[in-house]
Amino acid sequence: MSAQHTPGPWFQGPQSANGWHTVRVEDVGCTNGRIVAETVEPEDARAIAALPELIQTMEELLRYEGHHVYCGHGDDMDKPCVCGLIAKQDRARAALCKAKGEAA
Repeated sequence: MSAQHTPGPWFQGPQSANGWHTVRVEDVGCTNGRIVAETVEPEDARAIAALPELIQTMEELLRYEGHHVYCGHGDDMDKPCVCGLIAKQDRARAALCKAKGEAA
């Protein structure tokens, strides 16, 4: 799986001239970043801005599906270790907090 979207990270930007809430990506040529999406509701912009992190983290977590997870640290390179899973869970939690507008 690979996402077919503008690479992130995205962030909730300032309102556009028409009053819409923007989602932007950093762009060297733009002071406030380049607009990726616009929406009426600020909560929607916040959730949309979290999508690249959510997609990446969910894809990483799904790689663990069906594996017995042991923390062998190199004993068997085909089995992901628990330490890697915990780090990905932390990233998933942070991405969800970003989408919901909560502190991580």
